[in-house]
Amino acid sequence: MVAICGVYTALGGLKAVVWTDSVQTGIMFIGVMLVAAAGTLAVGGAHSVANIASNTGRLSFSNWSFSPYERQTGWAAIFGGFLYWTCFNSVNQTMVQRYIALPSKRDAIHAIFIFCLGAILAISLCVWCGLAAWAAWISHGCNPGAAPLVDDRLLPAFVTWVSKVQHLPGLAGVFLAGVFGAGLSSLSAVLNACALVVVEDIIRGWLRWKLKPLVEGLMARFVAAFLAVVALLMLMVIEKLGGVLGVATALSAIAASTTCGIFTLGMVCWWVGPRGAVAGAVAGALAAGTLSMGTQAVAARGYRAPPLEFPAECALNASYVQPPLLNSPEVFPLFRISYHWIAPCGLFATLIVGSIVGKIFDTRDDAKLDAELYTPGVWRALPAEARERAGDTRRAVAAKLLAVQPPSSPLILAGVSDKATLPADSMRNLFQLKKRSNVRMQYVHRSERPPY
Repeated sequence: MVAICGVYTALGGLKAVVWTDSVQTGIMFIGVMLVAAAGTLAVGGAHSVANIASNTGRLSFSNWSFSPYERQTGWAAIFGGFLYWTCFNSVNQTMVQRYIALPSKRDAIHAIFIFCLGAILAISLCVWCGLAAWAAWISHGCNPGAAPLVDDRLLPAFVTWVSKVQHLPGLAGVFLAGVFGAGLSSLSAVLNACALVVVEDIIRGWLRWKLKPLVEGLMARFVAAFLAVVALLMLMVIEKLGGVLGVATALSAIAASTTCGIFTLGMVCWWVGPRGAVAGAVAGALAAGTLSMGTQAVAARGYRAPPLEFPAECALNASYVQPPLLNSPEVFPLFRISYHWIAPCGLFATLIVGSIVGKIFDTRDDAKLDAELYTPGVWRALPAEARERAGDTRRAVAAKLLAVQPPSSPLILAGVSDKATLPADSMRNLFQLKKRSNVRMQYVHRSERPPY
């Protein structure tokens, strides 16, 4: 399946990724909804699932501990989860690529809103399926054959049991299709985005190689295929680590928190230059990377978080070997921190180190600052020269669009084009820039917030 994903991503580009993601997401929702509905009915209804989960400690809203060593707490899920999702969805290449592919900013905002609703629904359905699987295991005498106490076999065993009880022979197939759809949709987006970064930002931007569009397209396809092979080989490494959720969150938090920290420095801290940005990025990557790699190394050695309790009557029907726990004195305290706090640590390390280093070692020219490049919340604190130059960068970029060569399009539009395309209203907007700038200057000289 990974090979198939790599093939259609390399050949079809973003257009193929969007269409396949839409179909795969639909199949994923159909599968998880069927499992949640059929599983709930098989257990005895939503009331039975909620009661069993609450009585056995699987559905608890009372743990609001501030300890970073507890794996799941209310504050960790809210604060750490909020920062992780913000970092991942604000400046991540896979998300930004989709934002800029939309016709307007309003459409991008609508897409983010729909995405948030879909993500909440998907996560809620997955959590409910887990609670239903646990309720089925408890209500049927803790039969080890019905739902083994192994993470990667619990839900498949539950789906098999539900398909027999509810007489739904095709449920397992739909569930399996949904699992593959969820995995492939995420993988294809990452492959496409990474290939674009290599071609556009590294080859064309950093190395300044001037290649023909056809060569760039072939190179992008090769990068996507190569990354698909790497993803296939990484499967052998992932199976040696802990739970998939913790591994995915911990590893992705390294890049997400560091990138978000750099962009936040650029939007808020006008005194930070190249030295501060690089120092902050290194500090954030080291902080998040140390926590992430350390926790995964500990998990690979067999250490696990303390398991939740289960009813005493289940002890006679289940065999369970207690692995070494993470709270053991043998584990370095830094590597016992919950995966929820990895992204906040990387983000704050980037912001703190970057702002300090930038304040000390970076030099800035106030005459070159453009206030529009910073968040409106810091406009009053910007130098007067920056407020007077508000909009200069935007006007220069808009004027340069007429002469700049378009980016290579094989992975953007699934086709090669030698012509630059400009929206129909770009010329009209270009001539209106001066008028809008004059209006903005009136607000700037009054020390008021710009009207946008």
